[in-house]
Amino acid sequence: MQRNNTVFLMGFVCEHRTRSMQVDGELTPVMDLLVQTDRPENGGQHRVFVTGRQALELRHFIQASKGDALEVTVLGWLHSTADGAVVMAGRVTAVAPREVRRVATEAIRADRLLTNAGGM
Repeated sequence: MQRNNTVFLMGFVCEHRTRSMQVDGELTPVMDLLVQTDRPENGGQHRVFVTGRQALELRHFIQASKGDALEVTVLGWLHSTADGAVVMAGRVTAVAPREVRRVATEAIRADRLLTNAGGM
């Protein structure tokens, strides 16, 4: 349930995994993040699930940051289960220096060109 369940995080990506999985019957890129907003002993690490185009674009920002922790803002909703909770991201924004943004944007544009050329 998303109603009255909004989450806003600002922190650094300290771990990430990328994979593809079936979402609504289609193979979709998925990124599983660990975002650190405070020290872990203060409860400051949060699992965030990013899907689709945002996952692809975020991957380029992480690569462009060359090993430095990427700062992000996440707007989403909390999905809780008996095993824990995960933030389902509706929007992820990279808070990155100009050079990281430039490199990531160029890589995203190149991906789109390749995708569009492959579809013809």
